[in-house]
Amino acid sequence: MRYTAPLVCLLFWGCGPRQSPTVISTPRPQPSSTPFPVSGELSGAKTVLSDGKGNRLLELTGLRAALAPGATEATLEGTRAVLYKVGKPVLTIIAKNVRVEANSHKLTAEGSVSAQTTDGRTVRCDTLIWRPETNQVDGKGKVAFLAGSNFALYGSRFTADTLLQTLKILP
Repeated sequence: MRYTAPLVCLLFWGCGPRQSPTVISTPRPQPSSTPFPVSGELSGAKTVLSDGKGNRLLELTGLRAALAPGATEATLEGTRAVLYKVGKPVLTIIAKNVRVEANSHKLTAEGSVSAQTTDGRTVRCDTLIWRPETNQVDGKGKVAFLAGSNFALYGSRFTADTLLQTLKILP
């Protein structure tokens, strides 16, 4: 019994003087005053953009994709783009380069552009621009519109709907 009181004191208060615990604080990193430059390159890229309702709007497949520092658009090389209407494919575009703007999703295809509908109507040009808010395509440079084996129209510019059903070609 003689050792009971000292053991109880050791259990409750420990040996030696009491020290307060040391708090280690890590400083928070400060955000940079300007966004850091992001650039990148991706091979065999495939991207799908959807509308707010879950329907596909645009599907892009490219051999190589590039994103420049501070870019608001991406560029794909060796590209195949498929435009959708109410979630169904309506127009397939093949071009050397395709740029897509991040906010508006406006697509610009350049270099030996060929656009074909699911029923075979085809338009070829040097540059094609698709604006999703109007569902309209505009093209310029050596325009050729082909429908079937016996019908062709040629010009320097065109405007059409994405189905290439309503088309206006300028000389």
